Amino acid sequence: MTKMLVVGTAYFITATLPLCIYFIVDSYLLPGYEESKNASAIARMDLIWTVCYLVALSNCCVNFYLYTAINDRFYKEFMSMLRCKPRLRRASVYTTRMSNSTRHRSETSQGIELSLSEEGTIDAADRNTGPL
Repeated sequence: MTKMLVVGTAYFITATLPLCIYFIVDSYLLPGYEESKNASAIARMDLIWTVCYLVALSNCCVNFYLYTAINDRFYKEFMSMLRCKPRLRRASVYTTRMSNSTRHRSETSQGIELSLSEEGTIDAADRNTGPL
């Protein structure tokens, strides 16, 4: 996870830095080019802006491939989804229980509790106690 975060952040900085530098340089050069009516210099700056903008937008496209290449868990889940296989991990339901006590506080809805009781996760006594 840390490796993926570092690589993703490094690519984001690498992809957006040229556009940031372009805006700084453009603020100094463009007024001079417009005053002298230098059309070729303005066209060159427009071309540079287009390339910088496309490189910055490539970050959105490349993130998916970075996640797939670096994160094994993401790759396995994605491949199982493509092959129409069931999920590798089951979705977890977050509940809060007080240990060594008969009181039970659940942050789940009644429908989720019913589905959990069918699986044997919540017994009938726990279901009857209300939230604290």
